Amino acid sequence: MLNSPNIIAGMGAGGTAFWVDPQSNLSFTFLSTGLMDASHHQERLGILSDLVLAAIV
Repeated sequence: MLNSPNIIAGMGAGGTAFWVDPQSNLSFTFLSTGLMDASHHQERLGILSDLVLAAIV
C-alpha cells in the first residue's frame, strides 16, 4: 500500500472500509450496497486505495 505506516483503518459488514492517514492528511472510504466475496476483497480494497492515492499525490 502507498499509505504511511501510521494509518487508522477498519472494515465493516457488507464490504465497507475506511482509512485515515494523519501523516498525509488524507482519508478513504469505501461503501457498498452488497456483500463482497471476502476472499479477494482485501486485495481489491488495497488496489483501489493505491489507485486513489496515486491519482491524488
